[in-house]
Amino acid sequence: MWLYDTRWHGLLELAPKQEQAFCSGEVLVPGDEELGYVLALTDGLVNATVTTADGRELQLAWRKPPCVLGDLSALRGGRTSAWVTAVTDATAVRITASVFTDYLNGLGLPGQLLAQVLDWTYGEDLKRAQERALPLRSQVAAFLLSVAGEVTSGRLEGWDQNRLAALFHVSGRTLRDKALQPLEQAGAVVRGRCRVMIADERALRREIAGFGAR
Repeated sequence: MWLYDTRWHGLLELAPKQEQAFCSGEVLVPGDEELGYVLALTDGLVNATVTTADGRELQLAWRKPPCVLGDLSALRGGRTSAWVTAVTDATAVRITASVFTDYLNGLGLPGQLLAQVLDWTYGEDLKRAQERALPLRSQVAAFLLSVAGEVTSGRLEGWDQNRLAALFHVSGRTLRDKALQPLEQAGAVVRGRCRVMIADERALRREIAGFGAR
């Protein structure tokens, strides 16, 4: 789903009589299907979700106009990667995949390059969705591995607990009770008076893997 900014009006002119109305709760784009078209959202708010292998539904992103739905599928010729559902009543213009890709080529936007950008954006949305779905203790474990583990001072000196609480928008008490104590009990971290240090990276990875994150 790409926000097409200044190219928006030209895109809508490709199919001026193909606007469709969708009621709140109705599916605009089904997941895992080859559509053969894109939907240029012209009004309303939609929600994109994916379902994980273990059956959890992850919320990827909210989108409103200007936005094109199903563009990645149209560009690479594969199946859709997410379900898109109307949060409010919505309208969208339906444009065939071939007309859409020809329009982009006419703008000097190679389809393959744009598909790579959209793939990266989708991956980032999915990563954030997975992190939001994790318990606080697993979010902290992921942070310590991916961020603190790359900062030499963080590894050697540990991380200030108040700073960690601020990063995750929780109180110091919530951080302690919901994350640091369980991680310490699991042997993953060691807590000092004000700081927390990594004790065992393997234990941190187990915390994340236990909830399906990668």
